[in-house]
Amino acid sequence: MDECRVVAINNLISYISPTENPLSANVVMIQGKDALWLYDVGNHPDIPAIIDTYSNGRKVNAILSHFHEDHIGNLP
Repeated sequence: MDECRVVAINNLISYISPTENPLSANVVMIQGKDALWLYDVGNHPDIPAIIDTYSNGRKVNAILSHFHEDHIGNLP
């Protein structure tokens, strides 16, 4: 299984790297004042724990690019 990495773009925007095994798309995380915003949620089993860590107990909102499994597999 490939490892997910968090890559910081700046202090408010980062992304979780894509993987091939399992197939999982980039997940962009944007730190908002009251919520963590996600662009896609990926499909790797480690991503929910990463999102939980970065949300710091705040609300999590997701915007989905499209409905392929590698982009939406971690929807609750």
